[in-house]
Amino acid sequence: MDFSNSLRRGYRQLRGFWRYWLSIYKFSHCDFFEFEKFCMLGISDLRPGLPPDESPYTEEYFYKPRPARSNTPISPKEFEHIYYHYRKTSAARINTWYQPFTVMGQAPFYRPRFFKQLPSLFQKQIDGNLPTDTVPKIPQRLTHFDEFSNSRETFWGLHAREQISAFMVSIYTLLALMPWFAFCSVYIFGLGSNEVDIQNATTPLTISLTTVSLFIAWLVKH
Repeated sequence: MDFSNSLRRGYRQLRGFWRYWLSIYKFSHCDFFEFEKFCMLGISDLRPGLPPDESPYTEEYFYKPRPARSNTPISPKEFEHIYYHYRKTSAARINTWYQPFTVMGQAPFYRPRFFKQLPSLFQKQIDGNLPTDTVPKIPQRLTHFDEFSNSRETFWGLHAREQISAFMVSIYTLLALMPWFAFCSVYIFGLGSNEVDIQNATTPLTISLTTVSLFIAWLVKH
């Protein structure tokens, strides 16, 4: 079971090519949620939670431990770590006949650290050594779920959450300001005049900086 790759692949498919690569919103973590299918392919998120520990849900969903200690068996920080820092699972399979899926036993993985915490830009995805209790904490549906039926149905799963990417915001900010930086440079250095009019040269750039600053402030607030 390759949970880290499956998580990235599923998120990429749901986002689509253009939104995945060009959006300023990037994966943050997953919440455990209750959903409702109200029509064919029509799904609404209802509330955070896990399947109740009662019949018939005990036969429809598997997760360990049961009952769960909280509604967030896996923390947002761990989900973020799984998504961005694990490349693949490794080590031996554990024969667990009492579970509906195969759990991967992870071998310890060590690497020398010259810094306490490397910046995320320089961190590489490493071979997975997920704890053996990570995946079993996620509710696994054991019965078929038909997205194309018109029947109303309640189910539980993972709800992907997103956060604003400072890197993507910086790129779009630079792209928005580049024409006005170029205009300012050409106006000052390219006209060949002995008198340089700084005010006229920087007016478009100043207006653009103000507009971009207001937009970034709105993003941070929301």
